This record gives sequence, C-alpha cells and structure tokens, in this order.
Amino acid sequence: MARLFAGAVEGILLDDPLNPSGSFTIFAHCNISIPADFMRLVSNRSDGDGTVGFILGTDSGPDDNNMRFLVAIGGAFRTAGPGATELGSVYHTVCGIYIAAATDIVNLYVDDMDNTEATTSGIFGTYNDATDNLAIGNNPNHADGNQWNGDVGFFAYFDRALSAGERNAVKFLGPRAATQLGAIVNLPILGDESPEPDWSGNGHNGVVTGTTKANNPSTGLWTPQPWAPSASVAESVEPPTPSGLILPEYGQLRTAIGDPPVYGATIHRS
Repeated sequence: MARLFAGAVEGILLDDPLNPSGSFTIFAHCNISIPADFMRLVSNRSDGDGTVGFILGTDSGPDDNNMRFLVAIGGAFRTAGPGATELGSVYHTVCGIYIAAATDIVNLYVDDMDNTEATTSGIFGTYNDATDNLAIGNNPNHADGNQWNGDVGFFAYFDRALSAGERNAVKFLGPRAATQLGAIVNLPILGDESPEPDWSGNGHNGVVTGTTKANNPSTGLWTPQPWAPSASVAESVEPPTPSGLILPEYGQLRTAIGDPPVYGATIHRS
C-alpha cells in the first residue's frame, strides 16, 4: 500500500491547490530511495511561480535527506528545518503545521509528534496563495525537477492545526483517524488504483502519473490495515505499537463512517 516515485513527472495530482484560509496541517508516511537536493514530497507550486504556496521536502547538500517545511507568508518563505532526522529506506511519519495567529508559527515534526523537529515563528503577515494544484511526488504539469525519489504510503491534509493527541492518532492509525478528525484530503495511496481514492469524502481523488506500486509496502511506525470508510469494522481500534499513552479524547473514535462509536479506543505510543 504505497507508490514508488522515481521520475521527473511521476506524481499524484489533486484537483485543488488547497490554499488555506488559516492554519493547516499536512501528513505523509514516506521513505527515501536516493537522496537529492530540494526533493518535493508535497507542494502546490512550481519553480517559476514565485513566493507562493507551501513545500514539504528535503533540504540540500549534507542535509539532502533531512526534511524541511516551507510556507509562503508575507512575501517570503518561512522555513522550519532542516530537521535532524535523516530519512532512508525505512518509512517515517512527517508532519508540517502552519499556525496562523498574531505570531505565525511553522512547525515540522518527524516521527515524534509531541516535539517539533524544527520551527520558526514571527509576525509574518498573510499566506500567499498558490495557483498550482497540490501534487505529491512531482507536479506532472511542471517537469521542473526536484522530484521525490522514494515511496509514499499515506497523505492527509487538514484545514486546522492538529493537537499533539490528534497528531499521534494520525501517526498510528493513518487513514482510520484522518477521516474521523475531519481531514479535507485523506489518501491511503493504495498503489494499484488510478485515481487514488480520497477517503475524506470530499472527492479530492489523486490523478496518478507515471508512478508504480511500491515493492516496499508502507511499514514501520504505522502499518496500514485493509479498511475503507464504507467498511464495517467491528473490532476496537488499537494499533500494534508499544504501550505508553492513552488518549481519552479518542474514546469515541468510530471505526467507519456511520458506525456506532467504539468507546475506550486506546492509542499506544512508543
């Protein structure tokens, strides 16, 4: 349940730039096959677009497998990163958050959803809208390099800043939690469907260009389960991860849209 991205025009293209009206959160579960400068995991802009939109991707030089999160605010890219975690063949959970407030905050999280890997803040101004539709991997309409080289097994976008508890829920439960938490886009990236289905219910299905199903399915911090919003799942939600934290706010987490609540759902954190 993942796709391999390795070419200049290999990507998953959505139908909207997903420009935020305020705060937002993006999530991805991914790895890197071959590091390179300024690889874009997620973006809604191309090189000729100027200072607009946002990019979640790698840095350059010795940090070409370390993540950074850039958001265009007030006419400049406000950058959190590069982080300290070096991505390789093992899957990692990457999260970028922009908090729109009197003092703006841009945060990057890698694996640890409680503590920022990198952050920047200031009185920046207004987010600068992008015109390109959001792309995962590389925008197939703009073959300008900076493509992702690795696997991507999950993507979600929220139009608000998620709390630490919510970030951990998405980290460990992936698409299961993303829909319940009101994701605007929730792509499990199944790898064998085109377009890739959006489980959020908002219809932002991803048009696939060039990518193939990954030989290395999404594993590690989050192991996806065969599930869809229309499915009826009877069991309680309990991910197979070491114990540590119970998040009571997910005591009513539903296993599927329309199903009755599953009380006492427990989320473990390493």
